[in-house]
Amino acid sequence: MLFLASRNPDFGIWCADRVGIAGNGLAIELGAAACNQPLFDSSKKYESGTGWPSFWEPLPGGIATKTDFKLIYPRTEYHCSHCGGHQGHVFTDGPQPTGKRYCNNGVALLFVVRGEKLPALRT
Repeated sequence: MLFLASRNPDFGIWCADRVGIAGNGLAIELGAAACNQPLFDSSKKYESGTGWPSFWEPLPGGIATKTDFKLIYPRTEYHCSHCGGHQGHVFTDGPQPTGKRYCNNGVALLFVVRGEKLPALRT
């Protein structure tokens, strides 16, 4: 399944359930729900213990980052590089080989079973 970027609140519960399935071996890809850009592959998902879908590596070119001061101290926010939709934050407490944890908002993801046709990229 491919995780694609999404801003559709109607997908929230379903997305969270599918993220759990992904960690149990279902081959999925994830992308931005707002524009359908591929962001993550389920093979890079892991159980971080945070309650948020977490990945140790995004797909090449899928995300962009910026510094976020919303909690007073600086954090690295990441968003879809195509539509700019907020996805989550990246931390340095993830597993190897990257040591990064891309902590994602499950509502912002669209799930596509690997092998199924990807939806068209929205502009």
